Amino acid sequence: MEEVVPFRVDIRQVFDLPVVRMEVTQHEREIKRCPECRLVQLAEFPFYVTNHVQYGPVITSLILYWNHAQLIPCERVTEMVNT
Repeated sequence: MEEVVPFRVDIRQVFDLPVVRMEVTQHEREIKRCPECRLVQLAEFPFYVTNHVQYGPVITSLILYWNHAQLIPCERVTEMVNT
């Protein structure tokens, strides 16, 4: 049948989302002491990094959307984020 020309082609499409994985970005800053005056200098973290461990802006927006726009209770949103 490889030599036979098809008279019609059926098409099927499947739409799906890729698997979502948590991405962790580690920010480091150097802390140095001036050998002359002994003053300690700290490099700056990005403005949105305010805690040692925190959620980023994308997942924070998603959590707020689920809770406020979709009215999913906090307990359920917590379950979804922790899985």
